[in-house]
Amino acid sequence: MKYLKLTAVLLLSGCLGGGGGNGAEDGKPGREGVAPVPVAGLDTAVDAYYPYQPVAEAVASGDPGDLPLDAHQGLLAGARLLVENARQNQLRLLEPMLQGDVQQGYDFGGNSRQVWPASDNAAPLVIADNGAVLAAMAEVGSGRAIAWGGDVLWNMADAGRAQQGYFPLFKRSMNWLLTGRASDERLPAKVRYATHAYSSANMAGFLKRADSIAEPVACAVAQENSCWQDIDLFVFGQGSTNTEAAAAQVKKYLAAGKSVLYVQSNWNYGAQQIPAAMGLTLSPDYGGQYWAGGAVAATRTMAQSLQKVDSRGAFSSRIALIDALANDALPAGDLSGHIATLDRIAQEKNAYQSAGTPLFETASTDFLRYVVLWADVWRREIDYGPLNRNGQPSSFLRALASDSWSFAVRANTSTPKTYGDWMPQAVENISPSQIDEELEVTIAQAGGKTAIGRGALPGKAVQIEVLDDGGAGYLGVRIGFIRARGNPLSDNYDRARYPDGHQVKLKSGQVNTVVFPWGGPLFLDYSGATAGKSVKLRIKGATRYAHFDFTRPISESEQADAVAALQRGDFGWQTAKFEGGEVQQTIAKAKAVIGNKDPKTYVLDELKGRIFDSNHLVNGYSNMAMSPRVAELCAQFGWECSGSKQRAPSVQHFVGWLAQCGFLCSGNPSDGAAGLAPGWGWWHELGHNTVPRSQKLVFEGKGCVVECDNNILANASALRQFALTGIDVNGDRIDHKALYGAAKRSLDKGLTGSALQQDMYNWFWIGGGQNHNAMRAVHFQLAFLYAQARHGEAQSGLLTSLEYFTLLSKGDRLVASAWDPLNKNKYAMGRYANNSISNHELLYVLSSKIIGRDLRQLFEMYGIPLSATALDSVADLNLPLQGKVFYALAPGKGNQLSTGRWLNLASGMDVYPF
Repeated sequence: MKYLKLTAVLLLSGCLGGGGGNGAEDGKPGREGVAPVPVAGLDTAVDAYYPYQPVAEAVASGDPGDLPLDAHQGLLAGARLLVENARQNQLRLLEPMLQGDVQQGYDFGGNSRQVWPASDNAAPLVIADNGAVLAAMAEVGSGRAIAWGGDVLWNMADAGRAQQGYFPLFKRSMNWLLTGRASDERLPAKVRYATHAYSSANMAGFLKRADSIAEPVACAVAQENSCWQDIDLFVFGQGSTNTEAAAAQVKKYLAAGKSVLYVQSNWNYGAQQIPAAMGLTLSPDYGGQYWAGGAVAATRTMAQSLQKVDSRGAFSSRIALIDALANDALPAGDLSGHIATLDRIAQEKNAYQSAGTPLFETASTDFLRYVVLWADVWRREIDYGPLNRNGQPSSFLRALASDSWSFAVRANTSTPKTYGDWMPQAVENISPSQIDEELEVTIAQAGGKTAIGRGALPGKAVQIEVLDDGGAGYLGVRIGFIRARGNPLSDNYDRARYPDGHQVKLKSGQVNTVVFPWGGPLFLDYSGATAGKSVKLRIKGATRYAHFDFTRPISESEQADAVAALQRGDFGWQTAKFEGGEVQQTIAKAKAVIGNKDPKTYVLDELKGRIFDSNHLVNGYSNMAMSPRVAELCAQFGWECSGSKQRAPSVQHFVGWLAQCGFLCSGNPSDGAAGLAPGWGWWHELGHNTVPRSQKLVFEGKGCVVECDNNILANASALRQFALTGIDVNGDRIDHKALYGAAKRSLDKGLTGSALQQDMYNWFWIGGGQNHNAMRAVHFQLAFLYAQARHGEAQSGLLTSLEYFTLLSKGDRLVASAWDPLNKNKYAMGRYANNSISNHELLYVLSSKIIGRDLRQLFEMYGIPLSATALDSVADLNLPLQGKVFYALAPGKGNQLSTGRWLNLASGMDVYPF
């Protein structure tokens, strides 16, 4: 058994960034003004377990190469020493700032945002009593930087403003920024400064108070310029240009030994790339500190602040975690503390990964490099499945850390022994593409995630170049789009902890190289995009797999390739893209639902035809061709029934692998422990995110609410499946008999008019007679009436009835997006001042327009309240008055419309015929 034992001598010898000819002068602390030096003793610490030179080469390149298992203890030893060095470095930076228990009290309030250290040579400057880091400092090369999460400079610019007791500490911080000495001495006699997106007057006011001559310089410092060399201080505000080019300028200034100040003015988002270039991270959280605020008590002592820094850095817990990872005989017990620490480290690593920043080319990231490489080395030992947290605590914790510390922005990584149920072992037989491929990826909405159509192979680098961003504001690449992965802490360790995700920003004008230990389907993450546009990528090193893209023309050969990949089953996932929806499922789940069926038939007829197409037809989306009668009525009404206004408004993602809750779980993505197949479960889940408001009949928080309204679309999908295939399922999930019985209950009381409506409303919609299966029958009764009125059918047809839903959904969207105040009768809303209308009245006016009859008596019978505005709007159309009728279907035969019959209720409601 090996333990890491680094003696205290290393901590006291001045070799951890605190040495270098800097004794105390004039009573100043010896640590003042010392730039960080390479960590002495690192080679010795590593050499105790494994030769340092190959480790150093790997740390420089990011390539674990042939580092054997024996190297893992040496990497941990190096990481441990770097943690100790970081602790000493943060104290070195902060102690001089707080000497003499200078007044620290300051209330940043809610107009602030956290800013965190993000490099080995950075430290928190201000940690509020609630733990929020509201200022941070960093040494970058020979330059220095400070970022304030609130506009302290505004107060310090004028002695008449609030919180002036903070001036001495703020002045010390500026002295350190400009000179490297955190002292109370006078600042430089003259300070030449330039500002970008921040008030020059504030800086001038402060410098005057600090007895320095302020000399503002007009220089466009956020872009390439030739006026920066003679500037001492660069000040960037919250509204600074937030681009890589601006960040590159900041890095250039710091590399030249300049001073950079960033000031956040309020809680809103800031220019995150500017602090990032300073070795700091501006919080990306919505609202910043608007709700939590942040203040330092006036009684805060230096010792208390240093303790907060030590606790915030989690140095002790990091050392404890590293010692645990080094322990071959770790005893079973509570691992929660270690897991919290490794997750914290993973968050820091992910900040570089998500930004597309190559960690192994970024200064002051040695600790993260060591742990990432350790994860690479240990990953080769991982066999998912047999791992057990109680029986094998050492291997379990090591696997958890290795999984959590993978890093994608490089060309090399390692792979595990097995992939669990994420990927079959046969994937190792697939060769990556050796030639460039140009792909066009369709964008369905302003922001989201979408399958690219290529897969990353485990441990094989993929090169991606953006040829045309389609006008998108942001593009990134990631593995898949899932939310349920199982939990090794409570479930079996059946696959990597986070095999998906690893999102990386794609930078324009360059080849982006990424690599993933477990491989998976490549997805594009995008925002600030225009629906209907496309993104063009050049990709090399990926593989084709079972992907079907119906958002663009798909050739027979492409379909054949995807079918062949599905049949081979050597890549772990099958994906499909449709208008308004995407499917991602494991190859095992896909094969289970396909069975002996032709895979092409399954994808085209079942996934596309009977899940998505059915939903889209009923929702009236423009990707589904209109029937001749629907097109005729659209033209007659003057409705814009095709084009962009009728696009699917968003993309619903389905994942067939693991469920976040139960067996099938709603959301986006919606996931289930089963493959995708036509049926109530997936119809129901798709309905959740696509149900239009004209199908949401909610009264006083009751009625056809969530879990009812979305099933109108499920019922319609079952109806269409029966029409197309004769497969009859879920006909019992709509109850026409119960709707009839509820209406008969009120009518039998001898009630009429508003009294009848109110009684039915009180009982059926908000009272003891609530029945979701019966509530959904209201929409279908209207659909059957449409088939009779518009097609003259004595018995309502399956597909003709669904036309009603197509028109209702189209009209619903047009009221919202194409309101015409000069022709309100277009939507039967002539008496409405604008397009503000309740859901149930929208159903009434549009249904009357679509069916061509005034439906007030039916709505009265169903207990649906209508205002005089709604009734008069329909009356203005002079439509024939529809009497009380009902299309009776036997219980359980909700899809078998040919077995139904019309009942005329003009003289009352007899006993239901079935």
